Amino acid sequence: MPHEHLDHGRQRPTRAISSLREFERFLREDGGFSRSEAKRIAANGFLSEDSAQDDVAQLMRCDLELQDALQVLKHAAAEIRENLRG
Repeated sequence: MPHEHLDHGRQRPTRAISSLREFERFLREDGGFSRSEAKRIAANGFLSEDSAQDDVAQLMRCDLELQDALQVLKHAAAEIRENLRG
């Protein structure tokens, strides 16, 4: 049986959350999140809009770096093919 804790910001006791499913239910019922939002938050954690924008910017920088590295590799492969031919 879960322990009950008194949330000092409320007048009613709350149950301890002991599973992912209970956490999703808490997010929906007490947090006002939709079912899909609650599942995403429970699985990945909460990202603020600023944090999400930072993540997108970082992914874009990584993508550019990977594209540059791919070009270097393509150039190196072309040089190797040329050296093997003659």
